[in-house]
Amino acid sequence: MDLASPLGVTAAISQVRQPLRSTGYLAALTVMWSALSFHWTIINNNVVPTRVLSFASEDTKGSVLGLVTVCGALVAMLTGPLVGVLSDESRLPWGRRRPFLAVGIVFNCVALLALIGTHTLATFILAFLAVQLCANAAGSPYTALIPDQVPDLQKGRATGFAGFAEVLGRLAGAILGGYLIALPGAAAAIGALLFFLPAALRAQPMLPVMLLIIVVTVATMLFTLWQVREDVPSTPPNASGKSLLWRAFTFDVRAEASFAWLLGARACNMLAINTIVTFLLYYVRDYLGFTDIAEANARLGYLFAVSSLTTLPSSLIVGYIVDRQQRRKPWVYGSSAGLALVCVAFVVIDHFSSALLTGALFGLCYGAYFTADWALALALLPKGDAAAKYMGIWGIAGAFPQVLAPGIGGVLLDTFNRLGHNWGYPVVFATVVVYLLAGTIMLVKVDEPTVLERA
Repeated sequence: MDLASPLGVTAAISQVRQPLRSTGYLAALTVMWSALSFHWTIINNNVVPTRVLSFASEDTKGSVLGLVTVCGALVAMLTGPLVGVLSDESRLPWGRRRPFLAVGIVFNCVALLALIGTHTLATFILAFLAVQLCANAAGSPYTALIPDQVPDLQKGRATGFAGFAEVLGRLAGAILGGYLIALPGAAAAIGALLFFLPAALRAQPMLPVMLLIIVVTVATMLFTLWQVREDVPSTPPNASGKSLLWRAFTFDVRAEASFAWLLGARACNMLAINTIVTFLLYYVRDYLGFTDIAEANARLGYLFAVSSLTTLPSSLIVGYIVDRQQRRKPWVYGSSAGLALVCVAFVVIDHFSSALLTGALFGLCYGAYFTADWALALALLPKGDAAAKYMGIWGIAGAFPQVLAPGIGGVLLDTFNRLGHNWGYPVVFATVVVYLLAGTIMLVKVDEPTVLERA
């Protein structure tokens, strides 16, 4: 190590403060991202939009999908910071993060089965709220493991591994989700074996894909509990005397102005990404002409598979470059511009082969954005022993767009589709470009720290 260089001094300081992690441990630390991504890809892209068609007409499907997604996102937005504070203040011998991961995943299995066993819109929404509550109660403390255990010089690489894991889960979910939903015969065969389940549940065509989600999430949860170790702080949690809500949702905005601006920029960019992803199934069915819902689900799987294949190298490469150069904002700027180009392409194309090429570009931009944005958040994370709380607040900037994107997009889609055949899709994609521009403007306000400043 060259201590004569600024980077050498920084590395020395970082290693004194926190030991460098092996590549294998970084991979083990982020493997649960695959399962969570697999889980949410199938739920959001296949299960929820398909089941909504059972409760809504063609004229209202966009609005009903928006209602369901909005309700779920509100629960997710509240769960992250609240559970994050409980995790930060926990002093359980098993760890501060791992107990929440285990309990949340177990209860989520029950909620997933309820999601496909409901027969009314009201009970379907309640089941979806339970899924959001349990999955986010597990996921929010889990995200704090990287800031807890990874030194600054490796956080770009760690987020790259997390991006890689996230894309693997999305790739598997995109392929298997659409494929299994399109094979109702598999449900009958599996349902016959699971005689102990209620008859109505065994008859559900989505039973195989839901059981697959349960197996994947439980297996990766057990792997994480086995591989990841936590050092529980010996000091008791800070007893501020303030309410849980206050501790969970507030921080010093003036002292952490850059972190606050980053939250705004992330909210705008995630609003753009969620708008694209939420309505892709209907886009494939209506705009590209695959009117059969099973075929549309399968085509959507191909589209996400292609985008995932380009996201994989993008997330890893950007992660290594970020650690080497300690510059994250340029990658966020560039990926935002690329996503705007994706929206233009989706409007002008009329063949599925062109949509696949556009999906490949989306994957490149998404991988770069995921890695650079998360690495920037970790660099700006306020110092102290409250990583899960701040990651929960940072998660709101990703969850709140799930509230707005389907609501705004659904109304625009239905309104303009009534005015003309498929007019709603160009309007929805135009709003995405506006969101990306707003996020870019907010990102200008963010002062990116160096590792020396963090040390």
